[in-house]
Amino acid sequence: MKSFLKLALKYWLYNQLFFLGAIIIAIISAFLCSILIINGTSYAYIFLFSMFVIIGLILLKQPFKFYWFKTLNVHNDSLAKLSCASLLPCSVGGLAFAFFFYSCNGSMIDLLSSLYFYLLLLIHGSFLILLLVLLYNPEYIILFFLITNLIPLAFFASYIYKICGVKLPLFKPAACVVAILAICGSITNYTIENGITVRSHKFAYENGLSSVDLSKYKITNPNNILPKLNEPSTLLLTQDEWLTLDGAEAAYPVYSAFANACYDGIQKYQYNKIALTGDEKDKINTEFKKYVAFNNTVYAFKDLINKRCDVFFGAMPSQKQQEEAAALGEELVLTPIAGEAFVFFVSSDNPVESLTRQQVRDIYSGKVKNWQPLGGEDRRVLAFQRPEGSGSQTLLQHIMDDTPIMEPLKTEYIPSMGGIGESVAEYNGDAGALGFSFKFFLTGMLGRKDAPVKILAIDGVYPTDENIRSGQYPFTTKLYAITLKSNTKPQLTHFLNWMQSPQGQELAERVGYVRLN
Repeated sequence: MKSFLKLALKYWLYNQLFFLGAIIIAIISAFLCSILIINGTSYAYIFLFSMFVIIGLILLKQPFKFYWFKTLNVHNDSLAKLSCASLLPCSVGGLAFAFFFYSCNGSMIDLLSSLYFYLLLLIHGSFLILLLVLLYNPEYIILFFLITNLIPLAFFASYIYKICGVKLPLFKPAACVVAILAICGSITNYTIENGITVRSHKFAYENGLSSVDLSKYKITNPNNILPKLNEPSTLLLTQDEWLTLDGAEAAYPVYSAFANACYDGIQKYQYNKIALTGDEKDKINTEFKKYVAFNNTVYAFKDLINKRCDVFFGAMPSQKQQEEAAALGEELVLTPIAGEAFVFFVSSDNPVESLTRQQVRDIYSGKVKNWQPLGGEDRRVLAFQRPEGSGSQTLLQHIMDDTPIMEPLKTEYIPSMGGIGESVAEYNGDAGALGFSFKFFLTGMLGRKDAPVKILAIDGVYPTDENIRSGQYPFTTKLYAITLKSNTKPQLTHFLNWMQSPQGQELAERVGYVRLN
């Protein structure tokens, strides 16, 4: 037993050294390719890189032959021990990874920040690369793991043949390892399918604050699609009376339309037809954003309670946001300006047409995890959420009442060479995905052209304008203009009243919201 452990330890060290050597070869190969190929195609780069790596591995093979020469010459035990020792790092590494990954619920952040990560590196240095592979292409994890172990194993078998003149018997031990890795693969796949981490495409506008392009709703854009009144506005504010407006992504079109109608002379900030330089546009935008800003829900609300803006447009504030305002001694005033529906949507391929309120609670509490009992296919429910503090997440919390919400699905990514990050995963169009949003944002702003979806009825009631206005649709809500009670600007009161007037309601409806009763 003692001799076997020594042999296994020596093979483990060989495996680690071989991996380090392969990394150095890959780095040198990439450097040489970057020098030799300047204007070539990617195929030429891949071909040349592969050739350099193969040459490097051939050169790497010889030093390790001397590493094994004495050991294999004096080895008196059965060849079965050599086989088992050579397959031990692969099988132990696979089992350890599967167990650690499962223990971390499929979260790379948790795995990389735990002791497990260092144990994996101790077992095999290649896990440093393998974890990056898992981050982007988890389905290839077993393939890459095998490659990083099979190459040094093939070299080891050739050493035995050249030094001892015999072939390494690998069939039976390899069959056991394959069975072990099959179990590891099943555990890894189960963890990926049922963990909290999903992969999704991210879209960034407005310096990362918006998931859709807002340019068509901007007053600065001379080709904007903002609706206009057929008569002069009954409220016109001079520039020294203009209020600072900010709010949620879904609210931007409506408060932009309000400013366009009531802010006398604001059209002067439109880009003229003559081509402008980037600096000139930046100058216009900087001045314009003093009045019509966009910082999305979380940051815009912080600006409101810190008195950096006058009106915040969005859904009802969360309990946490109300507490933040109270901590600053501020009292919030909520003025409803339009009707809206909070809707749940799925892929258009999903056969489910309706959910009950209780089913929604069961899904987002984690009680129901499959579409089959809901009338769908035997498929996992990917119930996406929104970041804490966003308007739609606040509405979900309101719907859930006292029922705890399960941990949201996460997207993990590498923001830079400096580390790894994670965020709440966005709806990705998967056949089992379930998302939620405000109806106007989904159908009017987003359109879901990239991944067609259908809105679900709730308790058999579809969110039509009439059902929203009458309150028959269960998850009706309001779009609010939220202000501070301490803000005593006289024009603020006039502006709030105007938004509820026939003219304000006409613009809200033409944007895509529902008139108040």
